[in-house]
Amino acid sequence: SDDGLLARCTVTYADDTSNSLVGGAVESAEMSVRVASVTALSKDVETVLRGDAVTLECVATGESAPTFTFTANGGEFESSQYSNTSGPTVTSTGTSHTAVYLLTPVQATVLLGGHTITCEADYGGAGSSDDSLQLTTYYKCGEIAVLGGVGESIITYEDDADTYGTVNASVSCLADTSETRYSISVSGTAGEEATCTKET
Repeated sequence: SDDGLLARCTVTYADDTSNSLVGGAVESAEMSVRVASVTALSKDVETVLRGDAVTLECVATGESAPTFTFTANGGEFESSQYSNTSGPTVTSTGTSHTAVYLLTPVQATVLLGGHTITCEADYGGAGSSDDSLQLTTYYKCGEIAVLGGVGESIITYEDDADTYGTVNASVSCLADTSETRYSISVSGTAGEEATCTKET
């Protein structure tokens, strides 16, 4: 049931011939047992780019609000990875309690496989419950400076907003003259074209 675990209580009596009592069983009416636990953990941004503000929302049940703790990879949010951290701010409606935590990733984590974000609800002596999600931060290519117009080279780029700011850069030379011919020099670290994607 969405309202809890349905259960019945059965009490069994043994025969007591010395008191002329016949054994049997008595069963209670069906009841709903609610287990205090974290029921949902979510983020408000599906694809997170470096510098984007992210809101984490953790929902837990219980007669009273538990103590909420948010962690990244099992530890605190490091300032070198996240800024503007704030929370958790907790609101309650009946036996449902919602904790909101705000943060801004400042480093891309896609090459590391992202970070595991965990929300733990501590109920004190009654134990604790937790849930986790994967938060992967991608590169924001629009922030990368593109050099162009230096010497005899011209570098142009286009921003493809449909793929989260993918930047395609291409190199071209000045037009040949009667005295000078231009060509592009390709090496292991330089080429005629380059592409920045959110994954690299």
